[in-house]
Amino acid sequence: MPTARLLTALFALLAAWSSGWGTEVPGIKPPGGAYDHPVTVVMKTKAKHLEIRYTIDGSIVTDHSSLYKHPIKLATTTTVRAQSFSGDVSGPEISVTYVITGVANVGATPTFTPIPGTYSVPQSVAIASTTPRTTIHYSIDGSEPTEASPVYSAPIAIAGDTTVRARGFAPGFHDGAIAVGAYVIAAPVVNTAPSFTKGPDQTTLEDSGACSITAWATGISAGPASDAGQTVS
Repeated sequence: MPTARLLTALFALLAAWSSGWGTEVPGIKPPGGAYDHPVTVVMKTKAKHLEIRYTIDGSIVTDHSSLYKHPIKLATTTTVRAQSFSGDVSGPEISVTYVITGVANVGATPTFTPIPGTYSVPQSVAIASTTPRTTIHYSIDGSEPTEASPVYSAPIAIAGDTTVRARGFAPGFHDGAIAVGAYVIAAPVVNTAPSFTKGPDQTTLEDSGACSITAWATGISAGPASDAGQTVS
């Protein structure tokens, strides 16, 4: 019977959910707090099929954030934010802050030129570090830069709204903080003059009384569609 089959399917879905199809809050160790030494952060979920995505730059977690694969080494004060994902479904976010002080030989946070902000034309972004022998890795896809991320070797062309993340890796130094730069490219609005095509001349006698002039102008245009807000009167 249809009702019996429906109940069977419902029970199967409930059983699948209870066996781990749902999301959960990732477990994070060690606990947040104050430390006077580098910290290695480990994350896991009870359900093996779940993905954990995280950020360590203060930004919210999305499905484009870094995928957790290995323990994360921290040597500077950092807030770790993490969520579990099952396909398109995300679980509650957990946030843990580590206040780390007294650690020597921490790599410098990279800097951006020009500074992040809003610009009217595309930009070429240069990244630098004051730590000697630093290799800078960066990302523009929302993930945290790691040693597997692209290596910075030349200024990055930014033609649209882009968030650049960069981190330096140097021998003999602990990994420093991640630099985050948001660039907004807002092209100025051009007020293009309206145009139209004149219609044919029309003649009327001065004593012929009132008359109507129709279809005198054609092809009226307010300018390109990108010129938002223009009106023709």
